[in-house]
Amino acid sequence: VLAPYWVVYDVTNDRVLAERRMNERVPMASLTKMMTALLAVERLSMNDEITIVKEDQVGESSIWAEEDDVFTARTLLYGLLMRSGNDAASALARAVGGSPDEESEVARATFTTMMNIRAFQLGMKDTQFSNPHGLDSEAHYSTAYDLMLLTREALKYPVLVDAFGSELWSG
Repeated sequence: VLAPYWVVYDVTNDRVLAERRMNERVPMASLTKMMTALLAVERLSMNDEITIVKEDQVGESSIWAEEDDVFTARTLLYGLLMRSGNDAASALARAVGGSPDEESEVARATFTTMMNIRAFQLGMKDTQFSNPHGLDSEAHYSTAYDLMLLTREALKYPVLVDAFGSELWSG
């Protein structure tokens, strides 16, 4: 394995089989979107409608959503995970934070707090979230081990397994 940070984990026996620097804090980039997706499926109905606002258009990877477009949470979830859409991440975060139809700094801050609380609940001791999409920030980091914990939890949700494009997971 050439990657600098990784972990091979045996889900059945709940143990690490092999690793390289699995507890070193590093930027997590778009892997952040797994936490955004997890909170979305835990807190929203996939049929909830969410309106895109100008502030959702944060740049880089995108589903090309335009201001005033309305999407279901399911559509945004797929755009988040299949296109790595930062705009989808931003809109989902705002909706989960309590404001699906208009801009709200409070809703965005609430979502970031929710991300960090959920990380703590999952035992992600070396993770801190500062945004829902993974754009670089000094206060935004994780470890290979913590991201394994997040992935293990996310794979419990069939809608996420479908969005990941996997048919192999049996839960």
